[in-house]
Amino acid sequence: MQGEEKEEQVQDREELLKLRTRLLEQIEQSSRLLAEVEKSLRTASVPVTEQREAYHSTPTVSGMAATGISKLDDLLRGGYPVPSNIVLNGPPFSSKEIFASKFIAESIAENYPIIVLTLDREPLSIMSALGDPAMVDQWQKSGILTVIDAYSRFVQVEPMAASAVVIDGSSNISNFMKSIDSVCSRIIAQAGKYRMVVYSLTGLMTQTDEKTFIRSLQHLSQRRKAEGSVSLYLLEDGIFERKIYENVNYFMDISLEFRTEATTEYLRVRGLPSARTREWVEIIRNGGSVDLGSFDLKRVR
Repeated sequence: MQGEEKEEQVQDREELLKLRTRLLEQIEQSSRLLAEVEKSLRTASVPVTEQREAYHSTPTVSGMAATGISKLDDLLRGGYPVPSNIVLNGPPFSSKEIFASKFIAESIAENYPIIVLTLDREPLSIMSALGDPAMVDQWQKSGILTVIDAYSRFVQVEPMAASAVVIDGSSNISNFMKSIDSVCSRIIAQAGKYRMVVYSLTGLMTQTDEKTFIRSLQHLSQRRKAEGSVSLYLLEDGIFERKIYENVNYFMDISLEFRTEATTEYLRVRGLPSARTREWVEIIRNGGSVDLGSFDLKRVR
């Protein structure tokens, strides 16, 4: 009898192990499916009617704003803190423009109003990275996307983006700041919130003197943060004296630094103690998309 009971116990254990294996396989399959669905939701275009209905919706993760790059969200432990100022500092032709475009696209997918301020980029070149021009035009008409064009008048060309808010450049810094604040206040009144991407601090610095640049950045960053915005600022590395970059970092909450060695590009997070690593992480580019390598402690010297 004892032998039979022992044999039954062995069989029961084997059945339980098989059941456990099947359940683990189902969980793994469900996790992969969920990841694919979330990725599709982030990249799918949202009809304008749905955007208006969800105009006052809140971010999915409380206190964090998704970056549009899942591995970067993981690196930052949830995304960009809300509110915050983040500088994307890297050499020309680095991936910082893709990181900025992904954040814009993510905000639009969430129906979260996003302001794009351009000082040294033709607005159409920025918007072309977002996809179908007809959809971009709809996003602007719906109020989800607002483009502030401080580029066209400064270089004395006819504005090409019909739906953009065209303002004078930073040569008259007082009017320049008032125009930006006015647009932001209007969106706050309409939607109660916004995010911002600035192309770029390089343009602002080259169009002003150092003291004016510092005062302008102080006003721009502090006002945006006071209004609850997550704001990204692009900055070209290696152009100005090191002191300029230190001054910029003083007003930022986070710095995403980009560097290239040979044919490999890397990213490092500074200013965020909770980041999974503060070492250099490899950037993997695939056309207009980016991914990040593993977050090991390998140092890139």
